[in-house]
Amino acid sequence: MLKYALSALILGASLVIQSAAFAIEPDAPDELVTPLDGISMYIQKDLEAPFRTSNPDYQLHRGALVSFYSSRNYDPVWTNEKGLTDRAYTAMEEIRRADDYGLSADIYELPQNISFLNADEFAPAQIARAELQMSFALLAYARHAVGGRIDPNSLRSKYIDQQPEWKDPVDVMEAMVDGDIKAYLADLHPKHPQFLALMKELRNQKQIRQTTKIVRLPRGPSLKPGMRHPHVALLRERLDVDVPFNDDGEAADENIFDEELADAVRAYQKEKGLTVDAIVGPSTKRNLNGTQKDRIQTIIANMERWRWMPRDLGKMHIRVNIPEYRFRIMSDNNVIHEERVVTGKITNQTPIFSDQMETVVFNPYWYP
Repeated sequence: MLKYALSALILGASLVIQSAAFAIEPDAPDELVTPLDGISMYIQKDLEAPFRTSNPDYQLHRGALVSFYSSRNYDPVWTNEKGLTDRAYTAMEEIRRADDYGLSADIYELPQNISFLNADEFAPAQIARAELQMSFALLAYARHAVGGRIDPNSLRSKYIDQQPEWKDPVDVMEAMVDGDIKAYLADLHPKHPQFLALMKELRNQKQIRQTTKIVRLPRGPSLKPGMRHPHVALLRERLDVDVPFNDDGEAADENIFDEELADAVRAYQKEKGLTVDAIVGPSTKRNLNGTQKDRIQTIIANMERWRWMPRDLGKMHIRVNIPEYRFRIMSDNNVIHEERVVTGKITNQTPIFSDQMETVVFNPYWYP
């Protein structure tokens, strides 16, 4: 009996001691870990986890985000305990306008419109994931807006020597914490008049693509003034040249290449930098048949090239337009002098670069 009594006594003592280990202190807070603390912990956990994505922007910016978030104890910027903040929705709205600037909104991985009014055990992890998605998307957008989606150095061309003025990603994140996020993102894009003109033309071409049917010329002979051919009627429609009327008030033959149509062809050739001869040969026909998509892609490519240019070209600078074979001396965006220039060939191209001019050589020696 004594043996069983001692066992019971020891067991009872053990229960008392174990119960005392989980007692709550009188002044302890209601929550040891708040929902925001949970979000911060998951942000840190996700950034420190092994990297399992092939997304180049994630690989490029992860180190910057580790530095940024660790400096603020992993406090979120775009989220709170209820989900995405109004600031995040404003930033996403601006990113979705990326196509207006010649970028592609589809490539930016934005978080879903999550909202947790009553946080559960899974909410902090999901909100932390949305937080980092926002930051990665914004850093990718900022890099593309400033320097383009293609690094000129990746082209490995000995003819291109340009370096976009990319911003430090940590500085970008710090700049986006406060202030007008929409204005900041819009200001990342170039402000050159040429870029703004291309942006305007991009909008115009997209509208034309949606509302206009482009008439294309089929294969056939070159069309020349004075000739009669069924394709001439298509050329009239393509250039929006009406069929003239005869002296008797009847419509003339739409298949005749008259002088009014020839003038329209010459004007088109001059505008496009083609040989101005009023003959619709292979080159002019190819240009006339260029799809709206081709024109849009050409505009976007040129916008990309302007992102590689220095943001400040200086009050006075010299601009060489290689395809046009001309250079212009600019002062306050006004042309004060221009001349023709000699450019390279496909096999020996003119290098593309931007630099400070230090020397001018008059009457240089030309090697044979």
